[in-house]
Parts: sequence; C-alpha cells; structure tokens
Amino acid sequence: MKKYFFLMSLFLVCVMTGCRKNENNPQVTKVTLSKVDIAGVSYLMVVNPIEESLKAYDLKADTSNLIPYLCARNNSGDLEVVTFQYEMEGATDAAKSFVENNLFVVPTSFVSIGQNYIWLRDCRYFMTNKDQCPEELQTVLSAFDNEIYQYIIRKKDGVVLDLSETESIVRLYDNSDFYIPKGYISPTENGFYILTSMENARLIKVTDNNTSKPAVETIVPSNCYIGSFVRQNDVVAAMGLTEERWKPMVFFPDGKIEIVNLRKDTNWEGGRYNVMFSVGGKIYCSVCFKNEFDQSELTTYRLNITELDVSVDSLCSQIVPFVYSDVAEYMPRYSEESTIAFMSGKKLISFSAETEKFEMKEIAEFSNVAESYPSLDGCIYGYENNLLEKVYRYNVNTKEATEIMIDKSSVVPFGYAPRPEFSASKNIFIQYGENSQGHDMTVVTDITVQSAYYIEAEGKRVSSIYKLQ
Repeated sequence: MKKYFFLMSLFLVCVMTGCRKNENNPQVTKVTLSKVDIAGVSYLMVVNPIEESLKAYDLKADTSNLIPYLCARNNSGDLEVVTFQYEMEGATDAAKSFVENNLFVVPTSFVSIGQNYIWLRDCRYFMTNKDQCPEELQTVLSAFDNEIYQYIIRKKDGVVLDLSETESIVRLYDNSDFYIPKGYISPTENGFYILTSMENARLIKVTDNNTSKPAVETIVPSNCYIGSFVRQNDVVAAMGLTEERWKPMVFFPDGKIEIVNLRKDTNWEGGRYNVMFSVGGKIYCSVCFKNEFDQSELTTYRLNITELDVSVDSLCSQIVPFVYSDVAEYMPRYSEESTIAFMSGKKLISFSAETEKFEMKEIAEFSNVAESYPSLDGCIYGYENNLLEKVYRYNVNTKEATEIMIDKSSVVPFGYAPRPEFSASKNIFIQYGENSQGHDMTVVTDITVQSAYYIEAEGKRVSSIYKLQ
C-alpha cells in the first residue's frame, strides 16, 4: 500500500511539474497586425538601408539594425520609424514586448482607395534582435519569412481591416499596375468594391462598420469574368465575358442580372477593346476596333439604368486618330467630373458628358506628361525637363494650361537628371538622384502647397513615398 501511495505521489508530482513547465513555456499560436500608428503623420515612406547605419537619416528611433523601415514624417517635420500594434494569442508580456519593439512591416508601395483607406502593397516582415527572440515566438514568427502580405488600413485610426475571408487583395495584385484607373477598386462612402483576377473572378463589396472586421459580400459569382466595372449607387455595370463574347452586364442588389445587347451588326469577334466608364453620373461603354480600312473605329453607348430595367442609347461612331488600344489602356474607369481624359504624347484625348463624344486637343506646353489621367483635382500634369524647372497643370474641365511656380530653394541641384515620378492620387512629384556631393537623395514636390523638400543620406534612398494629408 505504501508502495502504491509512493508511486501515485510521484506521478502527481510529475504531472504538476509538467503543468508548471507548460505554463512557464507557452507557445504563441498567432500574431496578427492590428494597427499602424499614423496619427499626426503627413508622409509615409519606405527607407532602404545598405551598409551604413540608418541614423544618417536623423531618424527619431534606434535604427542600428540594418533592415528596411516604414517611416513617417510628422507634421513637425521629424522622421520617425512607424510603430505597429499586434494581436497575439497565448503570449506572455515579455513576448508581446518583443514583438512590439522588434517586428516591422515594410510595404513595397502605397495605393489610395478613395480618401479613407490606404493599401500597403506587397508587405514583408523584418525582425530585429533575432538572437533575443523568446522561444515561444520562434515558430509563429518563422512563418512570416519569405511571405508577402497585403494590408488595407483605415486612415482615421490606422486600424487594419481583416479581409482574411477573401483573397481579393492578393488576386487584385495579379491584374495590373494601374489599379484604380482600370476599374479594379471602386471606393464607396463606407468601404469599397474589389474585382479579383480571372482565375477566381469575383466582384466583392467591402462595407466598413468601424471595427476591424468589415462586412464582405460577393456581388458577382466566380463563373462570370469581368473586365472592368463602374457603379451607380448599389448597381454595378461591367464589361462581362459570356459565351466567348464581351457584353455589358448590369448587376442589381437583388441578384438580378441584365445582359445588354448592342448593335446587331457589331462585329464582336473583331472588337479589340471594350471600355466601361462613368462621367457626370452617367455610365458609358465604348467598343473600339480596326475596321476594313485599318482605321480605329470607336462606337460609344449610354446605359440608362433604373430600378427595374436597363436601356441603351447608341450615341455615335467615330473614326479616331489615336491608336485604338489607347482608350482601354488609359481611360479612367471612375470619375465624378464632367470630363475624363488621358494624354497620348502632346495630345489630350477627352470624353465630355456635355457633348457625349471623344475629342482631341494638342497641348504645346507638354513635352513630358507626368500622368495619363487626371489627378484628384481633375488636372493633368506635365513638365518641360527632368529638373522640374517648369511644371504645367492642365484642367480638363476649363481647358486651361497654367505654369506652376514651385519653391525649390532648399533643394540641392541634382548631379544628373532622373525622370520624375508623379503620384496622381496624392498630387506629388518624386525624384531620385545625386547631389553635387554624390549622395543619393529624394526630392518631393508637393503640388498642393507648391513647395519641395529633400531627404538625403549617403548610400541610402527612400524607395516609396505617400502623402497622407
């Protein structure tokens, strides 16, 4: 009996010891990015290091580890490393502290979704002080290695929207580099629509309910491929592929689908480009193809959508002097202006809701076009040379071209002339180059305030910039 009691006691001691060991060595099962701190931030930027310390940027943080950082220039002009908040399951306070201070999310670039959201595109995770990583975190953090993530954050509070139920953002990346203009994202007042890729073709509506878990609704099922779409309230009009032919389709909130038949004599198999776009609250579609005379023939229709049905007005057929592919390649798919336009060389090609025709005008001032579609203020920007000595703004509604005077007194001249990049969604020019001392630098020209500043550090470069406000 004593032997039995001794064995039972030994067994209980082993069990209790094991329990205490598991309590002292928990395993973290999940680490999820929940928030990005963007309070009081005017610009977001990605800073890429090489061999020298990032302290040369005068960052307001310890950057002794040689990893890329997502940084922010605040309203006071200071450059800081962005901080992140995470949700963790099964983590001790020590593990939580390590993640908060050593795990960094670095996007490749930024994409605006309307005025309320930022898409941090192609994010990678970087960890500092790896030798100090608690054992309980090692398994879950190793899963971040060599993986790419897409995050959409809400601008007003930096909260990351949980879209884990759908692969829409990942699929969207497969489509094109021209996200919003090609009609793959359409912002709403409290969310956005996303069009996925052909392999998993769906049109999804995301409704923000002011939490981290938005409502996700599939509008178009996976058996219907959509090329581009526009919205009118909760009705979606799209160019859809059915029976191996492209036709306009209208999707109603109650699930009803109207497939629109245009002119019967239209040679659909000969049609090369089909464009759906919205101007002045009206929805149009254009079919452009080469006719028997090797001319670009563009036929435009207006879609009249009510709560009950859809009707079509055939507006006009035009022989257009520009390449027929230009319309599909550059035409914006989302606009609330009365005119939308794009540039082809010095030629401005526009569609007016008043005349309901495509028109063309040559703008002599534009030797270099910064973007081929209007920016937030409905204008197209161009510049005379790569030094941005003369920058021109063309208003597509007033049809006036004006020169913009930019204060560049604080900017060191470049040693060579790199081609400027322009962000139409944020109205800023970005340039990379060398100054007279041979250092890499980035110059940001803010069209809104018509001023410029530069960020400089020997051997390092800011690779992507986003204006938040």
